[in-house]
Amino acid sequence: MTNQAFSVGFDRLDITPKTGGIPLAGFGATNFRLAKTILDRIYVNTVALGRGKKPEVLFLTFDWINLTGGLVKRFRKTISDSTGFPEKKILIGGTHTHSGPDVYSTMESIKKYFDEVDAVIASTARRAIADMKPAKIFYGNMPAGHEGAWLNFCKHYKMAPVEKRDSWTEEDLVDVGDNYGSEYSSDPEHWFYVGHEEEADHSIQVIRFVRKDADDVIMVNFQAHAMITGQGRDEDGLHPRNMSSDFPGVLCQEVEKLLPNTHCAFYQGAAGNLNPGTRLEKEGIYGLTYAARDCRAYASVLAAYVKKICASKLTESETDVIGFRKHIKTGICDHKDDHRVEDARIVSECWSKVGKHTPEVRELCRKYGFNSPYHAGSVILKSKLPETEEIEMNAVRIGDVGFVTAPCEMFNANQLYIKEHSPFKMTFVKAYSCGRVSYIPSRNTCMNSYERNCTHFVNGTGDEMAEELVEELKALL
Repeated sequence: MTNQAFSVGFDRLDITPKTGGIPLAGFGATNFRLAKTILDRIYVNTVALGRGKKPEVLFLTFDWINLTGGLVKRFRKTISDSTGFPEKKILIGGTHTHSGPDVYSTMESIKKYFDEVDAVIASTARRAIADMKPAKIFYGNMPAGHEGAWLNFCKHYKMAPVEKRDSWTEEDLVDVGDNYGSEYSSDPEHWFYVGHEEEADHSIQVIRFVRKDADDVIMVNFQAHAMITGQGRDEDGLHPRNMSSDFPGVLCQEVEKLLPNTHCAFYQGAAGNLNPGTRLEKEGIYGLTYAARDCRAYASVLAAYVKKICASKLTESETDVIGFRKHIKTGICDHKDDHRVEDARIVSECWSKVGKHTPEVRELCRKYGFNSPYHAGSVILKSKLPETEEIEMNAVRIGDVGFVTAPCEMFNANQLYIKEHSPFKMTFVKAYSCGRVSYIPSRNTCMNSYERNCTHFVNGTGDEMAEELVEELKALL
């Protein structure tokens, strides 16, 4: 091992689109939800960890919903060609904002935007490496909320048919929150409440790198869908068209205001089934407390927790060891609905023509038994996939802290498993990283939920991933 001191570098690059006609991500919108205004600038935050001026791992986090596998490969090559740093140790992910540029769109405007980003992306890596300064590692966490009121909650509500009140099975369950235009409803005459799918991980975690003669670098890990700015409808029936980094981007700005002389980067956790908001157990209230066209109130509350952690909850790492392990898992794709492709095409064609929720779309979903037009589109997509698909995962050791990545919308139960079984004193789980492979269902995922119907993978894939990531973390010790 080199005798050079552990060091950290940071850079922030503005990648807000320069031209109009950019489609926004989230809410199933691809080519028809074009940005009207820019509420928040879009950035990529880059953190370089290593020794001296020699990085051992690079973290790039975009204010995007995620990145496709093709984009990850493209940006890795661009950065590696410019810096000489190995591609496999360049970890690229998104914050999962539902109001940022839509990376899955096929529009020419988004392709041009990718070219613009690719032309400058290597510059942020070079600057982060040049900014590397000796640092000490501190870490801490606390729950974001108290007395049953939390800033995130599991969005799923399980129901079963009334006639099966005493004999329901997993196959009988429906997910009320995500059923759209189907035969399912929360009508108490037909369905009874079974419970939530699972508890949420309410922790907010912080790594603070205290640098010598330079601003500190703060990494924040929390888990909730970044979709506050997209709540509500605008005048033409679509979700608001304000481009925004949502709470992850605004959180970084708020932390830097509360803690001067710091740089902040946000890392989205396993938010596949977690929403932002408050959960009051005793009153049965579940909802988006800060629902608005602007996420600043929610981001400010989270930033205040980061300040509390930095003020009183930080522990200095006993080591400054850096470790890295890459793991490629073979995911088994789900082809059980291939026989429904023709029905799915009818729904999808209608949805593509109107570009928004209409009575006609809902009626077709009811007629053909799809929970949503997204469900129908997923059936078509899955029918074209091979039997297996590779899933890239990474494990990093940062002193006493573990850090894992997965390229998907992980469910919170799998994140809780990783944290419980990790050998490290604190573990970051960063989803939406190094490729996009849809939702990753756990073994007990409700069979009629939106995520289960739209995922490419069979139930249990998420549990296998969590177990394999824990083994990689153990190997780092």
